Amino acid sequence: MTPIEANEALGDPECITLDPDPASISGASRRIIGYSTTAQALITVILTDFEGATYGVNAWRAKDRDKRIYRQGGGI
Repeated sequence: MTPIEANEALGDPECITLDPDPASISGASRRIIGYSTTAQALITVILTDFEGATYGVNAWRAKDRDKRIYRQGGGI
């Protein structure tokens, strides 16, 4: 993933935020699932906050579970 693709997913008006990320052991990150027009795909982006700033930790093409959550409007 590129920063552009991740930022497009974050800017998707239909994006879904899971806070905390259900896969996070520490509970310190959140998962955003959104659409990237550049990638033409749903993207999962992991964000965390540190000292008042938000950082992108990782991003990848959404897997089936995240696609389903997005289609259902966030209902798990």
